[in-house]
Amino acid sequence: MHSHFVEKHPDLQVGYDSYRKPVVARGISCARLGVEECEQGMAFKLHEHSQPEQNPNCDPCAIQLQHKTNYTSSRIHFKKDAEEDPEEGTTIYVAADMQKVIMLPSMPGVKSCVFVNRLVAYHETFAPLGDQHKKKYPKQVMSILWHEGISGRSAADVTSAFIKAISMMAEDAKDIVIWCDNCAAQTKNWTLYTSIARFMSSQ
Repeated sequence: MHSHFVEKHPDLQVGYDSYRKPVVARGISCARLGVEECEQGMAFKLHEHSQPEQNPNCDPCAIQLQHKTNYTSSRIHFKKDAEEDPEEGTTIYVAADMQKVIMLPSMPGVKSCVFVNRLVAYHETFAPLGDQHKKKYPKQVMSILWHEGISGRSAADVTSAFIKAISMMAEDAKDIVIWCDNCAAQTKNWTLYTSIARFMSSQ
């Protein structure tokens, strides 16, 4: 974040600590999310060839180049959708993501809660793309919450969250574009695809 700020405003001489204070004051973490690394990207870093373009006969390098082509194309289309500002009632562009598992009750620092049993809760977020301060529609993030007593996080469980979100968004828009990550267990599977197709055909 600081590097991006320095690159965007080269005329301002702002050190990391000076930049960090107002950011943290707004409740924004400056921590690097190492757990969010792409598995393929991590594997490529361990590969012996640091310049895949110079090794066309190497299978891992060829896979890396194709992976780079894919994610570059995806980012271009994602940015294009994020910059769209459709009229209300036409199209909704959202990014769907399964958030970090929540352990309830969450009461850090309270000694009496240290030894109580925890309830595992799941949280699927559907966030509108782009800068919501500049857009007319939609304005709100949609969150689908459930706990392990109701359901888990298998493909069928996550699919039910998607169907619920789509049914709510369909009341306000003609078209819905959903961007997802590449998690096969939750969003890249036939359970989700066929369920959405069946839901849409039944409307």
